[in-house]
Amino acid sequence: MHYIKIRNQGSGNCNICGKAAPLTWDHIPPRGGIDLTPVEMRSIFQLLTGATEGYKFVESQNGAKYRTICKQCNEIMGSKYDTVINSFAISVGKYLRTALTLPPVLNHPTRPGALIRGILGHLIAVKVQHDQVAFDKNVAPAVLDESSPLPDDVFVYYWLYPYETSIVIRDLFISYVPLGVKGFFLCHLLKYFPVAYLVTDKPFFRSLPELTNYRALSPRDEVAIPIYLKSVMPLNWPETTDDCHVLLGGESLQNSVFAVPKRGKR
Repeated sequence: MHYIKIRNQGSGNCNICGKAAPLTWDHIPPRGGIDLTPVEMRSIFQLLTGATEGYKFVESQNGAKYRTICKQCNEIMGSKYDTVINSFAISVGKYLRTALTLPPVLNHPTRPGALIRGILGHLIAVKVQHDQVAFDKNVAPAVLDESSPLPDDVFVYYWLYPYETSIVIRDLFISYVPLGVKGFFLCHLLKYFPVAYLVTDKPFFRSLPELTNYRALSPRDEVAIPIYLKSVMPLNWPETTDDCHVLLGGESLQNSVFAVPKRGKR
């Protein structure tokens, strides 16, 4: 059996700054973007294995959420980054819902520096245990201080995700044969309608548009980035696929979740 562990104590060490403090909720998707509806959060192992028996789920009335960050870090996320993430999601969602015929590629204005830092901040927040692994330590300074540069070994890719299931995966080690990869590389996934994000330590996904092409920009700088409307991956890509690859993960993977609309709310 696999149980979802949701850190729910009122105080502890903040996942982002590391300080001991009262903890607040971090929501996936962030508040203020798409509607946060009741969901059933299930272990990612159910998704990876296709099993249905013996798996427990946790209900949440307003999307997937984790009580893991302090009020100060939550305010940084909300004021500096979530507004950009939400604006981007709302705009891309309109492209997917429109009845108009659109060109296959649209150039959409956003602030990639803020978008990247917001994605990284939420990926740190979704860790149930405060273990301060290398990835968290490397990216936290850029989340806390917008003038701090992004690490050179962090690559963030994005693609359209027209599905109602939200998927959050941390610390997934993957050997992906179609990419000609020998050995394993680390990746993290944050996927919810209408955009999915993949963060990795190796530039192996060059066929996807890359946010970190704009890593040198300030979070305040706005540019137009491409939205490929015809490029849609399967719901469970790349964590499950018919291609030959191997997955490894530790406790963080064990606590990763996918959230589906609550029964009767779909």
